[in-house]
Amino acid sequence: MIEFPLAVLYTQIQAFRAKLPRAGSLWTDDHVAQGFAWRPETVAFGVPDHDGQCVLQAAVADAPYSLADAVLWAVAVPFEVTTGKVSVGTVLNTRDLDVPVGRYSLVFEAWPGRERAGETYAFMLRLLFCPDAAPDFAILRKGEEITTDVVLRRDADPA
Repeated sequence: MIEFPLAVLYTQIQAFRAKLPRAGSLWTDDHVAQGFAWRPETVAFGVPDHDGQCVLQAAVADAPYSLADAVLWAVAVPFEVTTGKVSVGTVLNTRDLDVPVGRYSLVFEAWPGRERAGETYAFMLRLLFCPDAAPDFAILRKGEEITTDVVLRRDADPA
């Protein structure tokens, strides 16, 4: 697992194949409503505009996924890892996570902010790579700016 503080730029965090050129995607109103913009090997998750930094956690799940009551909003998307490394973060601040080659349901969760080491964080954001032979798109919990409970778009154009 990796965990680090970050300033969320362009109201999104990303997960993408490490060293993928043009990892960014163009967002439409449908993408905003569902909370993500997805393309093969890259996905961006929306984070509402806020003051201050967030904490981002990213990990490979070691147990079946279960949605906790405290999660503010959550979505899942298919994600295939082909190189064993995935970059996570924002446009100007990414870290690489070792993820075994395979298919995953990539779950994005937003948790309430917290205080740590004298710093107050607006949200705790979590990316969980859950092994899954047949992953699919899902709105797991609406909240904040996710205004639909159905997936509206399963594609996006490169930025």
